[in-house]
This record gives sequence, structure tokens and C-alpha cells, in this order.
Amino acid sequence: MKLFIGENLKRLRKEKGLTQEQLAERLNVSFQAVSKWECGDGYPDIVMLPSIAQIFGVSLDELVGMQKICSNEEAEKILAQVDENESKGLRAENVALLREAVKRFPNNYMMSAKLAANLFCLESKGEETSKTRSSEAAEIAEYILANCTDRKITDWMRVDICYYYYWAGNKEKALKRAEELPAAEKNTVKEFLLAGDEKMVLSQKNIILHLQELCYSLLTRADVNCENNPQLEDTDRLKILNKIVDVSEVIFENKDYNFHYRLMCLVCTHIAAVAVRTKDYDEAFENLRKALNYSIAVDELPERKPYTSLAVNKLVYDKYEINCSTPTLCCKELLKYLKWSVFDDIRDTEKFQNIYLKAKEHCDK
Repeated sequence: MKLFIGENLKRLRKEKGLTQEQLAERLNVSFQAVSKWECGDGYPDIVMLPSIAQIFGVSLDELVGMQKICSNEEAEKILAQVDENESKGLRAENVALLREAVKRFPNNYMMSAKLAANLFCLESKGEETSKTRSSEAAEIAEYILANCTDRKITDWMRVDICYYYYWAGNKEKALKRAEELPAAEKNTVKEFLLAGDEKMVLSQKNIILHLQELCYSLLTRADVNCENNPQLEDTDRLKILNKIVDVSEVIFENKDYNFHYRLMCLVCTHIAAVAVRTKDYDEAFENLRKALNYSIAVDELPERKPYTSLAVNKLVYDKYEINCSTPTLCCKELLKYLKWSVFDDIRDTEKFQNIYLKAKEHCDK
């Protein structure tokens, strides 16, 4: 149970016009002790509480904040009941419970957020009823966003308010709120809000975006340098890396990787590195050749090129729309990869030198 001695002590001390040093002197403690109590880093000894209460002319209950403690405990019980009702699908009961609760606890923004969510999810008998409830949910969300400082609650409401406005029939406000979201969330929400060709184009952009995120997460999971998961077997690292190849081929069945060529180059280089460690040199050279071909392909991409694979065939690759953190030639990146020490075992072979020289020739064009 949290006590509110610190904030009450600070308020009462200022109301009485005392400094921390003056209060400390009257209590026969150091001013650092008073400062610590007010910061919430500790509490006064229990035997000192009556003296402190007497100095400020308040009861012990007021000093420790019993009213606030009881209110918080009651609020937590209400929220626990709301969670239990939600698990049973009792939305109407929650709306009734929360409507009364927010009157008593107007600054409990979790209650307000749950009221908005339950209003929105409540089954409606007609379209107008649904719009009315969604509008009310949007108003509650606006109030929360204007006043709440709890990041967890505001992040939740920033997303949900888009859906509240949409189902309230205010698509313009829904899209305006969606534009304020972080990029990944914005694209997901807007994909739901839009319609027709706009929706289809954005959904395909999201497919590529999520594919990239998935592939890089799998690359991290493979932990090729054995820094974070050293106990993982190299055979398993290869399986994970090949999953990146597999999922990429599912999306780009026509091999129209376009900008994704760059990631494919990196993945194949990683596969080659692990293959060298396992002494599977044929696998290593095959993937280094693939990496070379992918790097040349991305470097030779025209400024614009349509996608033809089914999942993304409404998109056109546009060189100037790509936010690339590494705008250098991919072949130049490949030359850096080929300098990795793991390739020392095959560095002097004719096959390796041919791959290295072709990448260098392409960079020198």
C-alpha cells in the first residue's frame, strides 16, 4: 500500500511557510531526511508521525493520505471488476459500472479509457446507436489525450480514437488522427480506414514493410556472430536464415525483389559465412554468387520499375521514394562483407577471388 506522506508533508510545510531546514530543526533530524521523505524515497519513523501531525495541526489520517489510499483501493477494485466482466463479455454491465465510476474518479484515466473501449465494443441494435456510442467514445478519448500524462493510456487512445471516429461516421477526423501516429501504426490504421485502390496500394506497401521487419528480426534471431545466443547450433542458424529466403520468395514469386535485393544480398552473405564455419564450401560459394547477383541487380535498378508478383502488383518501385539508410552501391557493401574474417578459410581460392573481383569491377564502372 502506497502512503502519501511525502507529498502531503511538502504541501503542509509550504502552507505553513517552513523551509526543510526549519522543519528538520523542529523534528531534530537532518534537512536531508526531510528532503528524502518529500521525494518519496522513505518515510519518517512511525513514532515521529504524531509530532509531525501536531506541527501542522492535522490528523494522522490526513498526514498519511488515508482518504486517497481508500479511494485508490476502491478504484482498483472497480477496474478488477471491469476486467472480470470483459472476460465474460458483459459489456453493458461495464458501461453502467464505469459511467458511475468516472463521476467519482474523474482523474482516473484508465477508467475513462475502459469506458470508451466498452462503449465502442458494445453490441448495438442499429447503425445510429453504434454511431452515437462511437462518438461518445471519441469524445472520451479526446478528453484523455488532452489531460492524461500516462504514456501507456495515451498510446492506447491515440490508436483507438481513429476507429472511434471512423465508426462514428467521421472518416476525415479518423484519418487526421491516424496521421499523428508513428509510421508503423499509422500505416496499419490507415489501411483499415481507406477504401478502394488507396486501400489496396497501402496494404501492399504494408506487406513489403512488414516483410522487411520480419526478415531483419529473423536475421537478428540467427545471430550469425554468436554474440547473443552462442549455444545455437550453426545448422539451426542456417535454417533460420533460409526462412528469410523462403518467405521472400513467397511474396516475390516473380523474383521482382527490387529494393529487397539489398536485404537478399545480406542474407546470402550471412548464409555463406555460416556455411564456411561448417566447412560446407559449396554452399558458401553458391550463396556468395547469389549475393553478387543480388548486389548487381539492385545497383542496376532503373529509377522506376513495376512489381509483378501477385501480392504487390499495384506498386511501382521508385528509387526516390526509398528511405535508405545506406545509399551506397550494394556491390560496395558486398566488398565490405567479403572482408569478414570468417571468409579467411576460402579467401585465396579462385572462386572467392572471382566473386570479389566482379564486385570490385562493378563498383569501378
